[in-house]
Amino acid sequence: MAKLTFEGLTAKQAKILSEWFEGQGEQDCNVWFECNDEIAPLTDVQRKGGWRKIDKNGDVTVFCKTPE
Repeated sequence: MAKLTFEGLTAKQAKILSEWFEGQGEQDCNVWFECNDEIAPLTDVQRKGGWRKIDKNGDVTVFCKTPE
């Protein structure tokens, strides 16, 4: 499983970026992934524990899945 980390963000910026991807962002990325012959990932909203984890340092993990 791959992991992508954005460094240099504030805790607030990381939270906002994760909310954008979970909301509008995952729909907006479809065109980019299609142009690169790849399936766009989606947030895993059915994951036990939720689609996102924010730790005590403000680091954010967004859990994704790829549709079949």
